[in-house]
Amino acid sequence: MSRRDFLRLSSLGLGGLFIGGNTLLGKYVSELDPDIPTVDDALSEYKIGWQARPWVWVNLAIASKYLNGFVIHPGEEVSLLKLLRFDQMSNVPHDNTDPSRGYIAAQMSNPFELSGWGYGLCLASTAIFRACLDAPIRITERNTHYDIYKEYFQDLPIGTDAAIYYPEPNDSLPKTDLKLINPTTNDLAIHFKLYDAFGGALPVPPHEVSELWYKATYLDQLVRILRKKVNEVSGLDLPSQFLPEQTFGNQKIVVQATISGKKPEYDVFLGPVRHGDSTIVDGVEQYSFKRELRIGEKLYQESFISQYK
Repeated sequence: MSRRDFLRLSSLGLGGLFIGGNTLLGKYVSELDPDIPTVDDALSEYKIGWQARPWVWVNLAIASKYLNGFVIHPGEEVSLLKLLRFDQMSNVPHDNTDPSRGYIAAQMSNPFELSGWGYGLCLASTAIFRACLDAPIRITERNTHYDIYKEYFQDLPIGTDAAIYYPEPNDSLPKTDLKLINPTTNDLAIHFKLYDAFGGALPVPPHEVSELWYKATYLDQLVRILRKKVNEVSGLDLPSQFLPEQTFGNQKIVVQATISGKKPEYDVFLGPVRHGDSTIVDGVEQYSFKRELRIGEKLYQESFISQYK
């Protein structure tokens, strides 16, 4: 989820019901672990299961076309925003529902209005960042979200996310990128793949996304929010509504990010990220950890600071 998401979410409401981030993107699925193939010469891998909204998995499928198999040559620095081809989206309307034109728009608070394209791509940047933490890759630029989106931190501690955002014209929000350098003498490759609940590769839909998907998904959001509010007020525990796994375009997905290549002599040490640690700095909750990457005789030290407001 982008920085813009959280700024918008802070002002969204519906009759006093707050529409939280997990209703927009979906939720982490801990038991989702289909048999999916490993990558040859893999140096590190990160996988995450997700119950994804249509705009999330469709955008991730598009991202996979651009990212999967991209080679980083020795000494080369790459920008994830450039790899995702955001610069080619300038002529695509922000209510785009046609995957052949690029990333599709998300359904936010209004069932009759679509809000921007590219929602859900932070799942890609976060997965790649986490794969790089255990790989012989230097991480030269990384940013986090404005707020703690708890679904990102079900399997790794708070502070291990990576947000990306490409600002619109006249947008006051800064560009947010993930940049990587290959410090080895070998080619390294990024692999980013998307699978369904059964381990099958999930392709980009060959058709325009149905308007029904958007409107029905919005109603699904409202039902979930209303049920949560009733439970809080009444103390009851109402059962979840029955929804088949792929109703209205929702999909259970597995996102797999892998770094591969000829293995160099390297070691990685991560600081307290495995346990999670936070401090309060100027009234802001701050998480931090350090990473040391040793390749042969060279030692690279990196510090990652996450501030959530």
